[in-house]
Amino acid sequence: MKVKVYAKLNLSLNVVGVQGGYHLLDAVTTSIDLFDVVQVTLRSDGQINVTGMDIPTQDNVAYKAAKRFFEVFGGNGCDIQITKGIPFSQGLGGSSADASATIYCLARLLNVALENPQIKNVCDSTGSDVYFMLKGGFGKIVGRSDVDILQSINVYGCLTLFDHKSDTASVFSQFDAMPTAQYADNDAIVKALRNGEIVMANELCFNALQQPSGALCNYAGDFIACCQMLGVKATMTGSGSAYFVLCSTAQHAQELAQAFSSKGFKSQAFRSVPNGIEEM
Repeated sequence: MKVKVYAKLNLSLNVVGVQGGYHLLDAVTTSIDLFDVVQVTLRSDGQINVTGMDIPTQDNVAYKAAKRFFEVFGGNGCDIQITKGIPFSQGLGGSSADASATIYCLARLLNVALENPQIKNVCDSTGSDVYFMLKGGFGKIVGRSDVDILQSINVYGCLTLFDHKSDTASVFSQFDAMPTAQYADNDAIVKALRNGEIVMANELCFNALQQPSGALCNYAGDFIACCQMLGVKATMTGSGSAYFVLCSTAQHAQELAQAFSSKGFKSQAFRSVPNGIEEM
């Protein structure tokens, strides 16, 4: 079975506490049209193999997801082929995407309902955003991994990537050392997006990890200065290092990507998508 699994973009990210050693979040998130292709084939010998990535198999989250799936639902192994389109360590869910796609494919192949409550447990044991990426679309991630899927929206934007690879654990540790009292108004962001007030929504976007990430490494300093020169506001997604700007139209997103690219930044237009996973 082969699927596309889409990247996620955190339009906002509030850190609202710590519980059991995990940071609790309140985030508005949407799936966007960057994707990995994941193909899963069942085996009968109990082996789990992952190909297409330069990561030891047992360290790969897709392997961990498959192993946990078989522990809960049974099964005799599988081959997982991954073709990457979502960059790693950019705050776009590049690892969690492959875990969610693996769980999706195994559930379909072994006739396990995706609505089965144990599916969420398998996702949560693999990563805090895996269940959102399994569901996809537009919604909120609350606490450690609770997901509230909202009515789909259509939004365009410009995404800028950096060579810097963010380390999530280090960024959260830095946040603990310099917490912020500022929070995104998530209800206002959702309302603005639903009303088509994209400029307002972009101004409301906020990431509590942006300042701690910049304190560790000022990789985006020149880009932020460029944004100020162009009169636009960019916000970091996840724990970094990608930044986005929401745009009112696809044309504006493409024009902004071209403007950033002309300044030497790796920028591209994107659009939201209504699902996390699409069968091929």
